[in-house]
Order: sequence, then structure tokens, then C-alpha cells
Amino acid sequence: AERGVNVEETILADLFKRYGANLDSTLLNQASTGLTNVSTTEAYTDATPTVLELYPRIIAGLAKMEAALVDVASGNNLAVMHSRRWYWIQNALGATWPLISQPGIVQQTLGANYEEAYGRGIRGILPNGTPVLVDNNVAINLGAGTNEDEIYEVDKDECHLWEDPSAPFFIRAEQTNAKSLGIDLVVYGYYAYTFQRYAHAQKIAGTGLITPAFTGV
Repeated sequence: AERGVNVEETILADLFKRYGANLDSTLLNQASTGLTNVSTTEAYTDATPTVLELYPRIIAGLAKMEAALVDVASGNNLAVMHSRRWYWIQNALGATWPLISQPGIVQQTLGANYEEAYGRGIRGILPNGTPVLVDNNVAINLGAGTNEDEIYEVDKDECHLWEDPSAPFFIRAEQTNAKSLGIDLVVYGYYAYTFQRYAHAQKIAGTGLITPAFTGV
């Protein structure tokens, strides 16, 4: 750090990114409380999956999610998926489209892409108006073939995360390895979360979500 240029700043940026990535992965995948483990499954089982076959399962999951919330649903629905699933949905071509039009969606298309970079918020919108959040911490080694991912559907107002206002915190410790001029850089934080204040989350899962083949269907 003493001899380099911007070394500490670069390392710190990496540490903060890894802290965020670790937190995000915990929210999705932690045993018992992660989103994958508290969601009710809407199965999509298909040896030759297509985007047009997946879409009704997404709608079915949203219907069940909103029904589970009864009168406390906010309507701020959100679909969370891996980037490979989002790009696979974009690769589909076809001559059919939804019978009911939605605001801001061209009827002949399967949703809209907002052209946002990864990590900068909503990536696009599905034909029924549901925003899509792309998250590459969604596991892609699920199922019997260890090659499936999942799509999560939640009410955004029922996804709760509590953090310290200044988190994550940073410590620069020079004492531990002083004889060797070593410096320890530590980033840490405390947080709590829940998706279960009202049980509602749904997930699309099954063999229809194996590693996608970009064949235009």
C-alpha cells in the first residue's frame, strides 16, 4: 500500500463489492430463511422448454403470490432471475402474443428490455407489467441434473432488509503484522432480513429451467 498507487482504494472497492455480493447471496440462498427456501414452488417440468411455455407458469406464480397476501398485497410485484434466464427470455421469437395489452408494452412483443447494466436496478418488464430484477447470485446448479436455476416472484414491499446506517464498516489494522509491514483491511457489517412477515413468495422451478439453449424459442 505504501509503494503502490491507489492500491488501498482498489482493494477497498473490491471488499465492498464482495460484501454486497455475499449479502445478496445470503438473502437468496441461506438455509431455512433464504428466498429459495421460503418460496412456494410453481413447477415447470419440461424436457424441451420454451419461453412461451414458461410464461404461463410465471403468471400462475404471480397469481398465487398475490392471493397469498390477501388484502395486504401492495401490487409492487417483482420477478427475480439469473441473467442467463433473462437473456433466454429475450431470445424467443414467435407469432403469438398476449390477448390483453399492458401499458407501455408493444402488444406483439414478449415484454420490454430497459437496457440497464447489471446491478443498476430493473432490467426490463414482462408482458403483464411485472418488473424483472436480474441477480447472478441465483443458483444455477439446482435440480437432479445440477443445471437448473429458479425464478422468484415477490411483493417488493414484503422484502425486508435492515442494516446499520453506515454499514458496511471498514477497519485498517497495521498492528498485527507490523514487523513484516503487513496491513489488514477488513470490511464487515450487521444485518437482518425476512421475506416471511407475510408468507407469499413463489418460485418457478423444475426441469424447464435447465441451462438454456438459445434457439429462438
